[in-house]
Amino acid sequence: MKVEHLKRNWPLLLAAAFALVLPLSTQAEDIDIFVGSSGGGGANVLVIIDNTSNWADNAQHWPGGEYQGQAELEALIAVIPSLRDNINVGLMLFNQNGSGNCCSAGYIRFAMQKMDANGRNALLGELNNILTNFASPLNKAASNASYSMALFDAFKYFGGYTSPAHATDNVAGAPQNATHFGPAVFATPASTFNRPDLLGYTNGTYTVYAPPTAAGDVCGGKNYIIFIGNGFPNTDTSPSENMKTFLEGVGGSSTQIWMPVLTTTTSTAYTNLGNSSACYNNNGAGLSSCSTANAGTCGSSYDACSCGTPTTATGCSGSKVKYSLLGGVTTTTVTPTGTTAPPS
Repeated sequence: MKVEHLKRNWPLLLAAAFALVLPLSTQAEDIDIFVGSSGGGGANVLVIIDNTSNWADNAQHWPGGEYQGQAELEALIAVIPSLRDNINVGLMLFNQNGSGNCCSAGYIRFAMQKMDANGRNALLGELNNILTNFASPLNKAASNASYSMALFDAFKYFGGYTSPAHATDNVAGAPQNATHFGPAVFATPASTFNRPDLLGYTNGTYTVYAPPTAAGDVCGGKNYIIFIGNGFPNTDTSPSENMKTFLEGVGGSSTQIWMPVLTTTTSTAYTNLGNSSACYNNNGAGLSSCSTANAGTCGSSYDACSCGTPTTATGCSGSKVKYSLLGGVTTTTVTPTGTTAPPS
């Protein structure tokens, strides 16, 4: 698989994810482990964004110097206006605790709402607030946060109704508390939630979720999660956090899921876009000055912009030259090896 202009493809990937939800929401599959047997209306889609500190790190070298989390937020902002009122969308982020200080799980930043005009505008407002305040420490969780904890809170936000063994017989799970079944919040403390949406909770203590309402259309009403991560998660077994115990406590399987092993190569192809408008010294320092001065002149179609050869002395005095402007397009190729292994 080739991934070109990854930042620009984010909206397409998210649009495809939402598009898959719509036909699936009319199928008669039961996922009543969340809310018990019920009818349903439009699909409920909970978007979980990994806002651990890595999302504001420039180690990923995203085009234009943008951080990964910014690209993810901009992609959501681009896609949300295309949604309609046959789908409900909510947003969950990680709270600020580290996994060594239980529990850096998930909290509701935007409660599930129908994507009519009002819902879309409200969600866009919250996404833009996060984007505007992207650098704020309040919008970052610890790098050692646990994906399993966030997903456990997602289970409980959807109602935490029962176990896989009782997914189709409407038998509620027990006991009901923060670490087992029911809508009691797993993430603690509430003081580490940044701008939690009160509509996602029963009251201002933020200790019990108000699960999304199931609508009356017998053909729909299914729940889905779109999880946007920033790499493989940290360990969630002892001595860090023993999520194995919590998962097995609600009848889940704690067997490690092996992942496909992939090889990744990255290359950049350059196109000569003409000469620089200014003249520079014909040496390494001049070349560096040209690249710095023209870093943003190649346009949004290119991932990189720099100066190089050939050069021309036309229009320059002394020994100075004009360098070629080179627009670079980066291509990342991901190739399956045909093998699997546990994440490490």
